[in-house]
Amino acid sequence: MEKLLAAGETINLQPDKSSQFYGLGQLTIPQIISALIKGVVVVAAVIFFFILVIGGIRW
Repeated sequence: MEKLLAAGETINLQPDKSSQFYGLGQLTIPQIISALIKGVVVVAAVIFFFILVIGGIRW
């Protein structure tokens, strides 16, 4: 193990740019949180729409 550390070789764990997984290396925590918040807002809007339609039908 010490010989490997002394060699100073760097290991690249990033996928190639042509790989389908390249975008995963570009994700950040704020982007993930933003996407989750947007998803929650969309789900809430869809639920609200259906509740509005059901209320209109009952009325």
